[in-house]
Amino acid sequence: MARTEGINTKDSDFEYLRKYKRGSFPKLLLIIVLLFALGIFYLKSLTTNFEKLQSAKSDLLRSNSILLIETYEAERAWLSKHGITSEIKIFDIISNTIFTARLQNKTIINNEIAVGFIRLVFLLLASWRFCFFAAILGFFLSKKTLEDYHAKDFLGQTGSGRLFFSGIRVGLGKRAANGEPTQLVTGLACPKRATNTQLKNSQLYKVLSHWQVLNETNESLASIVIALNSAPAFIADKSNKQELDDTYLDQGLIKHTSLILEQALRLHSSYQTSSVVNSENNEDLSRQNLPFNAEQYANLLGQLFHRVLTPLQRESLSSLDSKLIATCILALQAGKSLVYKMEAGEWLQISNFPQLSSRAVLHSIAGFGEEYDHFSRQTIRRALIYASRRSAFGPVRFAEDLNVDSRALRQWIELCLANPHELFEVADEVELFGLVGQGYQAWVEEFYKDLDQEADQEIYATKTNLLFVPVSRIVRQAAKALNAKTISRLDVLVQKISARQLAYQKRLANTSTEENLEEIPFYDRVNLPLDKDQIAKLADMHNCEAKDLRVWSAIQIVLNSYGWLSRRVGDYTVPDHSVIFAVLRTGEKAPGANQFGLVGKTAMIPLRGHKLEYKFGRAWKNKFPLSFTATMAESRDVFEKLMQGQDKDELLGIKFE
Repeated sequence: MARTEGINTKDSDFEYLRKYKRGSFPKLLLIIVLLFALGIFYLKSLTTNFEKLQSAKSDLLRSNSILLIETYEAERAWLSKHGITSEIKIFDIISNTIFTARLQNKTIINNEIAVGFIRLVFLLLASWRFCFFAAILGFFLSKKTLEDYHAKDFLGQTGSGRLFFSGIRVGLGKRAANGEPTQLVTGLACPKRATNTQLKNSQLYKVLSHWQVLNETNESLASIVIALNSAPAFIADKSNKQELDDTYLDQGLIKHTSLILEQALRLHSSYQTSSVVNSENNEDLSRQNLPFNAEQYANLLGQLFHRVLTPLQRESLSSLDSKLIATCILALQAGKSLVYKMEAGEWLQISNFPQLSSRAVLHSIAGFGEEYDHFSRQTIRRALIYASRRSAFGPVRFAEDLNVDSRALRQWIELCLANPHELFEVADEVELFGLVGQGYQAWVEEFYKDLDQEADQEIYATKTNLLFVPVSRIVRQAAKALNAKTISRLDVLVQKISARQLAYQKRLANTSTEENLEEIPFYDRVNLPLDKDQIAKLADMHNCEAKDLRVWSAIQIVLNSYGWLSRRVGDYTVPDHSVIFAVLRTGEKAPGANQFGLVGKTAMIPLRGHKLEYKFGRAWKNKFPLSFTATMAESRDVFEKLMQGQDKDELLGIKFE
């Protein structure tokens, strides 16, 4: 959700790849020719001292090095007959060097070594033309193997064009408008598929045909689902199996997939043809008449599909092709071919990452890369991999550029991932997640716009990167960004989810270790909203509007979910409601400062100031009055004592709640 620092962005990765381009052959050839010409001119500038050469030959003959001289004479005679003057000249220069070295280092360079050097020099000079032209010819003949291989055959889709090439070789020539490669290489997952006859005789195929969403991708995914003919729609672990059985009457994966796909396509069609996009139905759905059969559960899921989307997401979803919607739903169900496994006559779930298995199966469909363009594939892929908001390793970090289409589809996919006995709880969380995401985008735009308008004297920054903002200011920005219905719905969902979490925590405290209940991760916790008594108390204490605190209680989760709320001010922990007294040391001459150089502010919200770097750069503090230090208080009594200049150490005996 928030930006992950220290990780390369897509643009920086592509910029890195573009820096290292393949060498240009004409440039390489020009460099070789220039070096060759310079070498010729250099060699021509050298002169051979024939007197020294003859003297060295005479000395070698006297030292009984007859073989060395005979070898030299024979090789020189061949070069004189077949070579050019420059080659003979080079041969004489190098031979003279070898003769001199032989005479000066008789113990190190014996006669055989010197003969070997003479023959090596001759071989290089006699064959250099052949070697040069062979290298040029070999380069041109092998140039085709350096090109990217694009085909669909035994060698794959891309590579070097050679058998057993273990990798992907692809250029960056074909790119989408955002600079990403458009080619999709088919994956290697090989799930079992039903026959064409089984596919066309199935209920799932009839649904695809009725809604006119048949294509190679959807037919392939449907055949994978049909091949799992005895698989259940859901599998729970042993501790939740009885609860699942009490909630849902499983009638198989194929029937379940057909029913939920029809619900999704019917709702999508209604978004395209009617005004249902802006309709709301927030009534609590009935949990009576359990267990649900497949039809009842699909109808319930269809109602929740609508509820968990914001109006903006519904409008965005209406612009998508219905085939894309079907592909996303089918991919999730087909992914269970890698997630479910039959062992000892019982179906088990062998993976905790069904959404990643779904992506693997989807990428193994050859038609997926041809029937959908780059951006459509990205929408489907992101809807699948971001379907879960948490993992065994912590919260899932959402991409900064995750568009509305992917966010809307991922809402549906998360509902489909939930087991029936968890559906109502998950639906509330998913709906809240959607409202928080859209609400944050609207609020942060209004927040930055508000800060851009004028020099601000209400907001204070500190050297420790804190930002103190009046709660009334945040509420005013939220009122412009979010409508009253959204704020009201946020309040209802926060009430329900926080109450449910509180009940779970109490159960956890009183349960035995045998039940294997897990703590709610800190990133999933939803703080209890302020009740009427707390609002009245805070309003009286801070001399602020009670209605502002009611709104703040509802929208606090928006800022908290994106890491804006600071949890500490100096040595003090900020209370859950985040409404504090702030004592800011700005200096005696600062506007509003008392004789101790302190400015006191009530009903302030401490924010993490580094968030403003993305908008205003590192000099963001210059937009606000700067405080050297900041101290917080939760009661007016402590606040007034701090304003009188009392040191924190003198107040350590006071317990902050």
